[in-house]
Amino acid sequence: MRAGEVKKQIASSESEVERRNLSVALEKKYTTLLLPFIMALFAAPFALSLSRKGNVVTVGYSIGLWLLFTGTNSVFEQLGLNGPLSPTLAVWSPLVIFSMFGVYLLTKVRT
Repeated sequence: MRAGEVKKQIASSESEVERRNLSVALEKKYTTLLLPFIMALFAAPFALSLSRKGNVVTVGYSIGLWLLFTGTNSVFEQLGLNGPLSPTLAVWSPLVIFSMFGVYLLTKVRT
């Protein structure tokens, strides 16, 4: 479905649960283009570091951060679906948090 169609369906829905589900899906649709950039932001510092650690360790760190990102993203999505957070806040918060963390890691990289 296109974003316009989802918006129409949200407006015509009588169920609060369905509106929340569709709102979260719509926000996730908007974030799809940013996900690779954000993942690269917090994975790149480990690829760029020229420390004495082995390549396997740095790949392991970036995979661990990716798993942490995925888990955080899922928790926030569930909070958006179940009501404690607005759908916009639930979908965008992990992206903003991990973007800021990625920028911080990039500033600390020794090359």
